[in-house]
Amino acid sequence: MLVVDDEPAIRDLLALILNRLGYETACAADTGDAVRLCRIRHEAGRPFHAAIVDLTLPKGENGADLGRRLRAIDPGLRLILTSGFAQGQAIREHKHLGFDAALAKPFRMADVDRVLGEVLAGNAHANPPSQQAAGKAVP
Repeated sequence: MLVVDDEPAIRDLLALILNRLGYETACAADTGDAVRLCRIRHEAGRPFHAAIVDLTLPKGENGADLGRRLRAIDPGLRLILTSGFAQGQAIREHKHLGFDAALAKPFRMADVDRVLGEVLAGNAHANPPSQQAAGKAVP
């Protein structure tokens, strides 16, 4: 899983949750790092199964712009939008921005698990966390 958020506390929390759910996680603080990580993994034949992307990012870019850039690299990548604006238009209309799901902040482990389960159910190259217990790494 790829986590993109400019707030270190949110990145760390999501990485911790994802690791506890059995997912291998990479984190990026900005769009440049996210694009680089996505490209490296895709070219190596080990694409991320999903990216959890914050709506508000530094340097004038936003999650919707980044989502389009990541999908250009890997059209099969599942995208999950996060935002602290739980009642905001972006969360309600995440599909119009090109995202498969939305996760409003603050979130709990159960919220992350539910959203990932829904999103990855439709992803042909994703393995559920239970397969990691059988020795298969899950990016």
